[in-house]
Amino acid sequence: MMYVVSVVGATIGVLVKHPANCPRLRIWLWTNAALTLARSLGKMLRSVTYPNRASDWLANGVKLLTTAAMAWFVVGLVFVLAMKGESRCDPAIYNLALALVIIEMTMLLLSVLLALLIFLFTSHRSAHSFTVPGISRDAIEKLRAFQYDDTHTSDDVTCAICLSDYERGDLLRELPCASGNHYFHADCVDTWLREHASCPICREDPTYRQNANADNDALAVSETEAGNTNESVTASVVIDVAAAFSQEAAQNSAAQAATGNSASGAVRRTSIPSNG
Repeated sequence: MMYVVSVVGATIGVLVKHPANCPRLRIWLWTNAALTLARSLGKMLRSVTYPNRASDWLANGVKLLTTAAMAWFVVGLVFVLAMKGESRCDPAIYNLALALVIIEMTMLLLSVLLALLIFLFTSHRSAHSFTVPGISRDAIEKLRAFQYDDTHTSDDVTCAICLSDYERGDLLRELPCASGNHYFHADCVDTWLREHASCPICREDPTYRQNANADNDALAVSETEAGNTNESVTASVVIDVAAAFSQEAAQNSAAQAATGNSASGAVRRTSIPSNG
């Protein structure tokens, strides 16, 4: 609002004080001030009457005035560039027109730059931050697929994605969700899962059972390997103990045999008679 007051006040003050030459710039300045004031009043009235029907008319009127102001800005730019250096134009009028053109051009460039930054920022956020990763093709192929026939006992007879009823021979895919199994056309749900890692109905992860089974298999393998290691260690200990007992028994047998041989020699020496 301060800008509107400044533009209108400066225009009236300069043109009233210098009523002489520069007719084209004078017309441009008067019209520019009128358009600026009309746009500001239209916005104020629209904010007061919103959301009545009159606010829609005022909104259309403000858009029309904005378009006219943009076109009139181009006309003023042409006038200022054409009259640059002419001595027959009052410097005060020319300087005022030049200042308004520069201000309008600066505001236009800033608006375009801000719109470009917003566009780049939102595009980057939508491409990275808000993108929900889908499920890999291998994980999708592991989900059960079958052809629909009369043996299908589920009450789920309509694909929730394309809203078409299942017909005999249609290829369906089953999503084993925690809240219950859900069925869809394979083509429909495969396309969905490549972009969303969730069931279209319950929003749960349809691969959680695969992940749980994989974790259980890994745990079972680890336990089996640990059991095999323990058995190997136990067998090794048993073998070592048995070897130690065998070695000790062999040593005892050798000692007993040596003791027996010594005793037999002593007996024989004692029983030999003397010749004298």
